[in-house]
Amino acid sequence: MNSLELFLLGRKLAKIGEDSMPKTGLTNMPTSMKLVLFDVFDHPDSTISEITARTGLLQSQVSSAVARFREAGAFETRRDPHDKRRTLVKGRREVARRGAEMHYEPVEDIIAREADSKNAEDLTQLTSCLENLASRLIPNALTWIRMRGVGDGPAPA
Repeated sequence: MNSLELFLLGRKLAKIGEDSMPKTGLTNMPTSMKLVLFDVFDHPDSTISEITARTGLLQSQVSSAVARFREAGAFETRRDPHDKRRTLVKGRREVARRGAEMHYEPVEDIIAREADSKNAEDLTQLTSCLENLASRLIPNALTWIRMRGVGDGPAPA
């Protein structure tokens, strides 16, 4: 695999992830905003730098998204009591409850469609390969996601 193939694969996987995300209320939201939204609810009381590191977005994108969500009433911010220069961000409980009611399209269905395969063994192998790759490249994200059942229907409250 070369860098272009890896890049194209990454874009395809990102598109599959976007397609599986809940549609209600998020349809017109840029992907960067969705990433910040999900990350903040996944990691309450995070700093802008921590959100930036986890999402891979530019700090300016994260700061802008946090400001917009704060203005919309979805996020709360406060000064870090240990370092007054840092701001801690967390999602508001009411928004989290609404988010828990959102439904995700099963990723396996999208993978089957994109791979043009109806063979259950083939899909199991593809999913297993993706899970293995994810466990090595984003292990901390997987821990949180699996604890909450995100992506498998409504997330637990």
